[in-house]
Amino acid sequence: MPNVMGVISNIINANKANDVNQRAIDQQKQVAELVKNPQLLAAKIASLRQPLSQGLVSSVNNDSQANLAERGLGTSPQIATAVESQALAPFEQRSQEDAQNAFFSLLGQGNSSTQAADATLPKSADTSGFWGGFGGGSGSNPGITDYLAGA
Repeated sequence: MPNVMGVISNIINANKANDVNQRAIDQQKQVAELVKNPQLLAAKIASLRQPLSQGLVSSVNNDSQANLAERGLGTSPQIATAVESQALAPFEQRSQEDAQNAFFSLLGQGNSSTQAADATLPKSADTSGFWGGFGGGSGSNPGITDYLAGA
């Protein structure tokens, strides 16, 4: 009887695994639709993007202006704008990357979400002894085909 309980347990576990797999397939379909529509993908990522803090922007601009003044270039607005943009670029890029990571995490993409889903599934019970009775049979452990051959 313990082997029958193992079979039932494995069937229940397989149904749970099927549910997890179906959710993953649905997420993949959603990603495929987004890949087909890059504007929608960009809009969804942009909606998660956090603007740079005013304190950071002010600090970078002040540092840029001071650096330009030391070089004697503080009176040129075109140069100041270019230098400030270049100084803010790494922070803008980081903000964009954070938004992308947040978006793909919401979709359940990446290794961490897959591993988390797999960790929730219980391990299968060993039912090889039970199923061996239905096989071809060998020696002292006859299978169902041995019984059918004798009939």
